[in-house]
Amino acid sequence: MTALSESAAPRPLHPGRGGTTAGDALATCLSFELGIDSFFGASHAMRPEGARHTHSFRIQATFVTDEVDDEGMVVGFREVSDLLEREAKRYANAHINDIPPFDVVQPTGENIA
Repeated sequence: MTALSESAAPRPLHPGRGGTTAGDALATCLSFELGIDSFFGASHAMRPEGARHTHSFRIQATFVTDEVDDEGMVVGFREVSDLLEREAKRYANAHINDIPPFDVVQPTGENIA
């Protein structure tokens, strides 16, 4: 590993006005994002007389943070992935109208989301 030369060291953004460096400013602009998806197929019908039909659905969870943990992670990927898979299994190959709250709430795409 080589040491930074004096000319390569971070320089203050505003010489003489404080210690903020370009590196510090960049670090405050960074964020970390992790998205995890799970998929399932299910049917639904719009009440009162809509035809039963199927869709492919995606459950998506996105986590954004300014810093990661000691292991360089935003969240525990496996825990979140397992949680999404459990939710997907509740609806997979089911008729959504039979699953609360959609047994009384209209199962529109907006309500399902």
